[in-house]
Amino acid sequence: MKKRIMRTIIFHVLLVLFLLPPVHGQVTNTKKFSAVPKQLRERLVERFNAYIEYDRTQQNDKLYDLYSESYIKGQKLTKASFLEVEESIPKSSRSVLIEYRPTSVSRPYYTKESGVYEIVGRAKVQRGAKVIEEERILVASLQNGDWYFTGWLERT
Repeated sequence: MKKRIMRTIIFHVLLVLFLLPPVHGQVTNTKKFSAVPKQLRERLVERFNAYIEYDRTQQNDKLYDLYSESYIKGQKLTKASFLEVEESIPKSSRSVLIEYRPTSVSRPYYTKESGVYEIVGRAKVQRGAKVIEEERILVASLQNGDWYFTGWLERT
């Protein structure tokens, strides 16, 4: 009896996952990014969409390449250590990004540095069998002529 219930639950979770549309949270309308100068906006949106896709599909080697130098130094990350930690997290306790919808993009109050923007939005995340929504922030920095990001920050 318990096995049948577990199979039913697993079947329904998998069914929901397979029915999700293939593009999750990718930005096509750049209106929310209007705070970013026009000549820099398109590339930011392109890199942001790549970040979301790599995170959602757990392409951690590509995701690491989008982290900013300051984030990597602050977290004391190497690519090898990052990948090792990510691979060591059991699938049952891993948070999986389902979608992310930006709600605003602005210059953060805490820095006078140019080329830094906060992307605030709603994330739909699967944790185990639960799907939750939470507000998440991603900080984008213009570095060496291209856009790089922090890891996710959760607003509490």
